[in-house]
Amino acid sequence: MAVVALWGIALHPENIGIIAAAGAIPSLVQLLASGSPPDVLKCAFGLLQKLSSANAEIAAAIAAAGAIPPLVQLLGPSSAPEVQRWEAHTLTVLAGMHAVGFAAFTSVGGMSALERPEFGSDDSTEQSALMALATFRRCSVAANLAAAAAARP
Repeated sequence: MAVVALWGIALHPENIGIIAAAGAIPSLVQLLASGSPPDVLKCAFGLLQKLSSANAEIAAAIAAAGAIPPLVQLLGPSSAPEVQRWEAHTLTVLAGMHAVGFAAFTSVGGMSALERPEFGSDDSTEQSALMALATFRRCSVAANLAAAAAARP
């Protein structure tokens, strides 16, 4: 599995930019949307977290490549709790890093997906969802404050 190898390579910070520049992002987005098994998704989530936490430019590229909609879809009740947990962490990093990621997250119903009563069938998954919601609420407040400041004469 190439995604496992890339995840290992990404553990060295100097390789993050190389991985992104090599065109790995579209392939990772495809893995998310293709119904990959949980072990492959875990590696894809880990790699997306590493890439998006490196800098806002890479996070924006990941969001622009269409990663947010399949990530939000994976929050659904048909996903295993561990997939939901890993995925909530990934969304927290990705959507919390850049306005593009946050806008994409909110436009596809990400907040309501995390707020579903059946989300978080175990304590760890629920904790991941709550951390993600807290991050996104801070992003929402910051975006509203920025919009209000820009609207002032």
